[in-house]
Amino acid sequence: MNDNVDDRAGGDGRVAFVAGATGFTGREVVRLLAERGVPTVAHVRPDSPRLEEWKKRFSAVGAEVDATAWDEAAMLETMSRVRPATVFALLGTTRARMHAAGRI
Repeated sequence: MNDNVDDRAGGDGRVAFVAGATGFTGREVVRLLAERGVPTVAHVRPDSPRLEEWKKRFSAVGAEVDATAWDEAAMLETMSRVRPATVFALLGTTRARMHAAGRI
């Protein structure tokens, strides 16, 4: 379900949850939020082949990592626990993936 999100995350109401944290914009948003002292939860797909790398990278800047599956019930549970004040939905796909899927 999730990784590294502790009970502290939901405590003060200032938590930011970044969906799409591994993208170009998401990485920078996570870094800037954490740099400013905002408790930040970076969401990484649970099936990401680089999950362990992302955990290390985001932990190094002071963010927590969540790897909840994109399932409505699971995400509702995570949002109830984390209680973010702000959610960044930086979801997208790369041009290469779209091309591979025959959509470009």
